[in-house]
Parts: sequence; C-alpha cells; structure tokens
Amino acid sequence: MEREENTRDRFVLKLINDTKRGVLHWTAISPERTITPFNERIISTVYKTVIDSKSLRIYKYTANLSELGGYQLHTTQNTQTEVKVRLELIDYYENPLYTFVSDHALHTLFNAISESNSGVEELMENYLKAQ
Repeated sequence: MEREENTRDRFVLKLINDTKRGVLHWTAISPERTITPFNERIISTVYKTVIDSKSLRIYKYTANLSELGGYQLHTTQNTQTEVKVRLELIDYYENPLYTFVSDHALHTLFNAISESNSGVEELMENYLKAQ
C-alpha cells in the first residue's frame, strides 16, 4: 500500500511539474458530461489531458458535508460545504475508470493547470513592460 501511495504521489508531482513547465497541456471541456456522485456540484472549469492514450480529467467541486457517503448528518441551518479537487482516469465516453484520492497536491495541480491555461503570466509580463 505504501508503494502505491509513493507512486501516486510521484505521478501527481510529475503532472504538476510538467504542467508548470508547459510540457503537459490541458484542455477545457464541457462540464455537462461530467457526472458527480452524492449530489456534488462542479464549481470550476473542467480540464482534460491525454497521457499514453489515457485521458485524465480534473475539476473542483463542492461536497455537501451533510450528505457524505449517502448518510444525512444533522447540521444547523447553514449547510456546510467543502471545496475539493477530483482527478479521474476516464474512458472514451468520459466515464470515470479511476478516481485519485483527493489531497492538497491535487489542489496544487489544479491551480497550476488554471494558471497555465489562463494566460495570466503573459498578461502580467505585457502589462509590466508597457509601464
């Protein structure tokens, strides 16, 4: 089990580094084809990339803490939600085949993808040059 976690961690770290270096490119896709379990709601752009003929998809979503695992938890008037990132290996029809465990590294990966796709680096450089 520890070896699997180490391989997973190294894989996600390589995704982050390759995205930041511009070696790995992610494409924004339509979120309508992405089905989430437990009444979760996608709250970001959905990105997709292909590595060795395998497709990966990543997105941010809110998880309703009162409905986790299909069980209703008793909460106060304010329903608590948590923002998470999901990375999935998907098939040709965009059905999930495997879901990576959500952790801080996936947030870092999502932020690297968003920054890379946004063009913010170029915007800042151009704006600073114009001054």
